[in-house]
This record gives sequence, C-alpha cells and structure tokens, in this order.
Amino acid sequence: MRLRMAELGAFPGESAALPENGTGGTGPKVRNSLHLIVPSRSKRSHAPGVITHAPSKKIMIPPRLVTQVHGLQGASQSNHVSNTYVRLPPNSFCEIGPGQYIASPELTFYEIASRSNNIWRAVETGYLLCSAFSLSPLGYERIARRVPVTSRESIAQFLDAIPGAWGVDKARRALAYVKDECDSPPEIQLSMELGMPERVAGRGWPEHCAAYRIDLDSERYERMLDCEYVKADLYFPTNKSVLEYDSYEDHMGKWQFDHTQKRAGVLRAMHYKVVSVTNGMVMNNREFDDSLFTWEETLGIPHKSPSHRTRNLQHEMHEFLIAPDRRRF
Repeated sequence: MRLRMAELGAFPGESAALPENGTGGTGPKVRNSLHLIVPSRSKRSHAPGVITHAPSKKIMIPPRLVTQVHGLQGASQSNHVSNTYVRLPPNSFCEIGPGQYIASPELTFYEIASRSNNIWRAVETGYLLCSAFSLSPLGYERIARRVPVTSRESIAQFLDAIPGAWGVDKARRALAYVKDECDSPPEIQLSMELGMPERVAGRGWPEHCAAYRIDLDSERYERMLDCEYVKADLYFPTNKSVLEYDSYEDHMGKWQFDHTQKRAGVLRAMHYKVVSVTNGMVMNNREFDDSLFTWEETLGIPHKSPSHRTRNLQHEMHEFLIAPDRRRF
C-alpha cells in the first residue's frame, strides 16, 4: 500500500526511496505516516510509519471491503450489528490497485467533519475537496487547475445515505458553509471569512458565489481580454460586486498586470463594483480589519460592531487560515 501511494505522489520525496526491482531504494528516509482505516477499534495496531483509524461510532464498513481488503469476517457482518450500525454506501472507497482502496472524497469529508471540534477545519476541508485547483505533493508549490474531485451536492447525498450515523449532523452543519469550485487557497480563505455568519467567526457579509461566470457583453471586451467570459473569485449578487484576489505570483508580471487592470476596467464598464485583494491586505488581523472597512465602504455594505468575544473569534479564525506553517499558497 505504501509503495502504491508513493507512486501516486501521496508522500513527498518518497518516490526516490521506492525499492527498485525489490532491491531497496536510495532516497531519503520516509517521514510521512500512512493512514489506514480498519474495520473496528479492536483491529487497530501500532507500527512504525502507520496510523490506523477505526470508523466513526455506529458506522460499518461494507462486508465486501472488510473481507477483500482485510481478510476479516466477524461483527461487521452479523445481523445484530447490521440492525444497530449504519452501513457505508458502496461509493465510500475508491480502488487504486488490486485490493487497495482509499477513502472517497465524500467519506473523507464525513470522517474529518464528524470528528473535528474545529468547524473551520471541517469547512476548509470541504472547500479543498470541492475546489478546482490542485497543489503539489509538498503542499506549497504553485497550483494547477483540475476538475473538482467532488461537490457539495455529492457530499450532501453521501450524508443523506447515512442518516443516524454518529456526527452526520455535525458534518451537515459544516457543509452548509462550503462553496464549489474555488480556484485557489486565498479565495477559500476570503470566501470562508466573508461568507460565514458571525456566530461561527465569519464576517457575515451578504450571500456570494465563488468562481462565478460573467459573460462579456461586447465584442470589444472579448477582444480586449481574448475570451468570452471571466470568472469572478467572489461575486455578491445583492450589490453586483466582485472581489478579486490578485496574487503576486499570477498578477504582478508585466503581461499579467496589464490583463488584471483590463479585466477590472471591463467589469466596471459593465457596471460591476470591483475590489482587488492582495496578500498584504490579509497578512494579519489589523491589516484585514482595516481592508474590510474600506471594502465595505466601497461596496455599500454596512459596518458591523461585533461583541468583543465575536471579534476575538474572528481574529482566531483568521490566524488559523493564514498560519505560515499551514498556509497553502
């Protein structure tokens, strides 16, 4: 299993350490743990480089997988357990090799959201699974576009298929704040902070859409931007406004800077309000609070006066999302 996962790029730097023709590799020492799901807590074991997880309470792995992957018979197939536990849907695991399975994106979200006491982590996980970008195995190199591996609808259908499962209501609450098809981690950060309500540390801005398609209504605009439509990072329909995250990597070269300015000019000519956001505006709580004030002034959004406790929670979530040791891009 470890070899197969390394081949898929799941363990950064480990490919060089793979055995060659069974003789052993010469690469760096493996430093990433392999996480395995086992049928029950009684089957958990401890081994170097391996961390085992039992399914959440009242969840049963399908017997076919139990017997095929683990070669185990037992409680998971008894009538008593079938009547007491919730059986996972057939699409809960993805086969990556003969007899080798990984958790599906939907099961991954359920497991993380149902177990985590941090709703921000659960919501961020949902955004990442439903996003339209990928990261390098190292987690911090430049991003690439990809088709989302799942969607809010698919996750919701999965949760509906396990009613009564432990933590499923908790997972549904987190999923309610997730948006589909964000194009970068900073867009996820802005979408979470602006869109989530104050009671869960968000700023409570009006409802918005992520990666929203705006068709250009003039041949001149199409010629200027060499496209028929643009995608707004965050679009607020109530006041026809757009927030664009302009990264230093993708927007500050000569061509990129020109294109970014043309794009903003075209959107304004089409009567959209446009706000450009850069890393320096969100790098800490003071900068973010001040930037929010100016954005609200520009977009006509009322300034809020949250309680001291709510403001502290908002700052705590912001620090969580921009922490250098976990920042994605």
